[in-house]
Amino acid sequence: MGIADTSIAAASAALSGLAAWGAWKASSKANDTAAAVAQIERDRWHNALTPQLRLKLEQDKQVLYVRFDGPSQLGRLHVRLTIRDDFDRTRVPPLAGGPTTDEIARTIWGPYRFRPGVDGADQDGRTVAALPLEAGDRTRLAVDPTVRRCHVG
Repeated sequence: MGIADTSIAAASAALSGLAAWGAWKASSKANDTAAAVAQIERDRWHNALTPQLRLKLEQDKQVLYVRFDGPSQLGRLHVRLTIRDDFDRTRVPPLAGGPTTDEIARTIWGPYRFRPGVDGADQDGRTVAALPLEAGDRTRLAVDPTVRRCHVG
């Protein structure tokens, strides 16, 4: 093997290495693109299949209407409504002779609660039983003004 043959072999190996690096780079870019397209498709399906609920409160009748607007591909939903309070009142210093921690936890701080014992509502009026709804269905739930059982300063 002569110098010319060695030079050709070295050049061939260098070009092969360069071609392999280019193929790896293109493959990596294609994988990134495929992952981005897959994420876009997952997001699109998530948005297309997110339940659309409409709530309407009629204060004079003390009724909360719940309507499932779609999408119809979801079929029948079992919607469970709960009145939540995300404010952490455990950090509020207790007052002497004031409400207990359990009384504070059971208090509904908003203006309305579900009517206890009606429509599957619990005794505190915080949660109702699951409502089976299909797209276009509407149901109504009885609500009452909140009874303030305790006051926290």
